[in-house]
Amino acid sequence: SHLYTHTGDEIGIGYMIDGHAVYEPERGPPIEARPREFFCFDGARPSRLTLTRNRQLHFALPRATVIEAAGGRVPSPQAIAQALNRSPLAVYLLHQLRRLTRDAPRLTVPQRIVMLDATLALAKSVLCACLQEGPQAPGEPGLYARACEYMNRHLHVCGLSAAHIAAALHCSRAHLYRVFAEHGMTVADLLRELRMRRARQLLHAEPDLDVGTIAWRCGYADASSFGKAFKRRFGLSPLEWRACVRRAPLPAEALLED
Repeated sequence: SHLYTHTGDEIGIGYMIDGHAVYEPERGPPIEARPREFFCFDGARPSRLTLTRNRQLHFALPRATVIEAAGGRVPSPQAIAQALNRSPLAVYLLHQLRRLTRDAPRLTVPQRIVMLDATLALAKSVLCACLQEGPQAPGEPGLYARACEYMNRHLHVCGLSAAHIAAALHCSRAHLYRVFAEHGMTVADLLRELRMRRARQLLHAEPDLDVGTIAWRCGYADASSFGKAFKRRFGLSPLEWRACVRRAPLPAEALLED
């Protein structure tokens, strides 16, 4: 066995092909993963993971994504695993994970990013469906989820700030900061990440759109600052990333074939 360490802003999800694993959080009951079952672990919770010889598929979702899927909360790892294991939709996620694992070695870096984005989007949709099944508690989603939704709708607004978001959600800026801190995030970091993801989607989906327009749509006043931020995040400039995709375009059947 060994101590499991992961970044605190991620939730790990795995599927045990064969073998056995026991995830033991510092607080809470141990979670046992058997063959042909999903399991889950929270990077923010100290834990121990005991593994036998095994084969597994594994990926990590940003904490903000899980919170959005779950309606404004962070379910326990056990609740996430149980929800996936009983959901008929999980087979589609498993299919995508197998396909990505099989094809990743022959894909370019930008292609892998596109396929990983598609896999994470599917994972979010499956979690949203299986975690929110059944009766729901009354009331609106939590402030964090509403802030994420507001950001996504206003990524194009240059100068969007915590003050603007707090005013729109009718809370104080200090309270907004506290809520984000409770989720291991900052407002600025999440806003930057959402904008970079939007930019990458636009570069792929609209190959003839100039970089300056993409920068504007993602809330950047000029292409230069946008290009620097994109390269810091992904290791390639926007034009380099687009050129890689054009040289080796992602086949449409990659999302469909078995």
